[in-house]
Amino acid sequence: GGWTNANGNSYVSWNWKAGDTPSINTDGTITSVVSANQAAGFSVISWTGNSTTGATLGHGLNSAPELFITKNLGTTNLQWATYNVTTGNGARLTLNENAAVNNGRVEWNNTTPTASVVTFSDHPCVNSSSNNYIGYAFTSISGYSKVGTYTGLGSGGPLTVNMGFAPTLAIIKRTDSTGGWRMFDTVRGTDKSLRANSADAEYDDTSNYVDFTSTGFYFSTSQANADINAAGGTYIYLAIKEN
Repeated sequence: GGWTNANGNSYVSWNWKAGDTPSINTDGTITSVVSANQAAGFSVISWTGNSTTGATLGHGLNSAPELFITKNLGTTNLQWATYNVTTGNGARLTLNENAAVNNGRVEWNNTTPTASVVTFSDHPCVNSSSNNYIGYAFTSISGYSKVGTYTGLGSGGPLTVNMGFAPTLAIIKRTDSTGGWRMFDTVRGTDKSLRANSADAEYDDTSNYVDFTSTGFYFSTSQANADINAAGGTYIYLAIKEN
């Protein structure tokens, strides 16, 4: 089919190795099924909601998730509710939308994740009774991955974002205003981007790319697109080094 294997079309995929055999996790009040790779700071979690405010869910990592992406599997018109350590436990980002951060949210029950659990309200995006969910948790690993933030400089740059390693993939989202979830990687070339929130084809022009360096990424004064580097704009990112 056209989404994965149409004749002559070009595709890209990004893949993370979690644990080997998923295991039952009872660290939280909701029993979860977890495949975790603690060394890589990544886990996949599935659970069934219970509509209980203050419910907790074991995530299988040995440190608090800094980025946690969730999806209700059985209900339509519910967003990919996303937690980020920078925007905090009273806010929500939405992976399938270009919206700015939505403050005053209750999904995380105004509780910061711990090294063992995340906390939910009874919001249907994360914890509705008898609904099934999937979650993807990331935490920074020195020299390999970084969940971080920066402030854009626009044409007043250049701007360098250091994380101590050469990334292979970077996902960037503006939080103080609308902006696509821009995805850059070294396989396609970092002069090209896709948007996780959009079905649009690959995007490429002189203001819509980022330069990867040996220690992070870099924006020249011409790389001033509002999605990635508006003057004064606030951004979060996930950067990962292959292997």
